[in-house]
Amino acid sequence: MPPLPRLQQAPEKNYSDFLRWLCDSLYRLNVEYDIIPDAERNFGQYGLLILPCLYAAPEDLLRAVDGYVKKGGHLLATFRTGFADEYLKIRHGTHPYLLTDCLGLRYDRFTRPEPGTELASDALPLPDHVPVTDWMELPELTTAESLCAYRHSVWGGVPAVTLNRYGAGAAAYLAACFSPEGLDALLTALLPRLGTAVPPERFPLIVRRSVDTTGRDITFFFNYSGRALDVDTPHPAGRFLPEGEPLGADEPFTLPPWGARVLRG
Repeated sequence: MPPLPRLQQAPEKNYSDFLRWLCDSLYRLNVEYDIIPDAERNFGQYGLLILPCLYAAPEDLLRAVDGYVKKGGHLLATFRTGFADEYLKIRHGTHPYLLTDCLGLRYDRFTRPEPGTELASDALPLPDHVPVTDWMELPELTTAESLCAYRHSVWGGVPAVTLNRYGAGAAAYLAACFSPEGLDALLTALLPRLGTAVPPERFPLIVRRSVDTTGRDITFFFNYSGRALDVDTPHPAGRFLPEGEPLGADEPFTLPPWGARVLRG
């Protein structure tokens, strides 16, 4: 009798996968960000701090995050944050460790979502179907408000995305991983509540803004598609480099397939 076939399982995702999950969404939304070293403790220069699966962290870092939000900062943290110390020893305190007051929640239960588990919300505009994947925590709220909940036969109604006002700041928590399309829609609605504007441009149009050594505005436009794109997003008046073709403020123009233009104000 031939052996039974082995079940094929999806490979386990690692930290880089979950980091890319968030970074790719920010990229598609044209939200620029910095990646800062883990030795940093003064976050006052940043309007929003994002902790993607900060599984291992020393206490002083978590206390610095708590103080940053209390003094008026904004935080977006995800599942698995603060779970272990810097030596990968699992914390024995309440999770998310040292951030329960800041996030306004606590949890001691987590699981892997079954097929068909989805994210649902009456507070935020999400797609009709947002599959939950890979990981889900089951938080209990203390002071946070639930923005999204699970759609599930057992865990239906349990908060999955929350927002908490803490001191002079605010902190949001993503207790689960879900589809990229759902994440794009969620961040579009959530980031303004955390003091971060979301530009009107969307992938495949990527726009980056900077200044040159003389202090003049430089705007980069990239078309990551095989079709021409009509660009009608806000921009200053200037000239395209290097040819010097003039362009009025907010004047629309066309980017060729896979094209790029540089505008100097």
